[in-house]
Amino acid sequence: MHHLNHRAQDILRQLIDTYLNTGEPVGSRTISRLLETSLSPATIRNIMSDLEEAGLLFAPHTSAGRLPTAQGLRFFVDTLLERRELTRDEQAAIETHYDASQRNSGQVMEQATRALSGLTSCAGFVLAPAVAAAIKHIEFVPISTGRALMVLVDQDDQVENRVIDLPVGINASSLQQATNYLLARSGGKSLGEVKAQVA
Repeated sequence: MHHLNHRAQDILRQLIDTYLNTGEPVGSRTISRLLETSLSPATIRNIMSDLEEAGLLFAPHTSAGRLPTAQGLRFFVDTLLERRELTRDEQAAIETHYDASQRNSGQVMEQATRALSGLTSCAGFVLAPAVAAAIKHIEFVPISTGRALMVLVDQDDQVENRVIDLPVGINASSLQQATNYLLARSGGKSLGEVKAQVA
């Protein structure tokens, strides 16, 4: 971990904040106008050179400003990013709006993603685990030559769709036979258990 003095931290924080807003290389003159402390562009350039030597910044070309490296972004997230607790009003709004008891897990995750995005003004996404509950329904739907949509519904009514590639010669009738075969063996079992049984 790099040990940076306060001036270097302020410059790195301001550079990354500006880069995240614009997506463009950031120059010393831009940073000098944004910093609360008065530092000349020449002083800022020297500190940016030190940050570059430390592996936290790089210059895409000679006359450009600087961009953060992956290591610089990691340092920013771990050390410089300002965190704050939710206000009571924000907590109350979340608790009032999101009643998980009235939704299935898919709806809860969708609402959580929207809440996360709204609170942070950033893109939000949620990764759900693969279906682990007992399978209620499974079906194969042909969508094009050599491809089908596998629809899984678990006991919690969580739906998962997967596009799969089909072996040559598999037609709609074969897919229906596969559906019937798996439905006959999936009662009360998870997808992993059915896979193990079929194997």
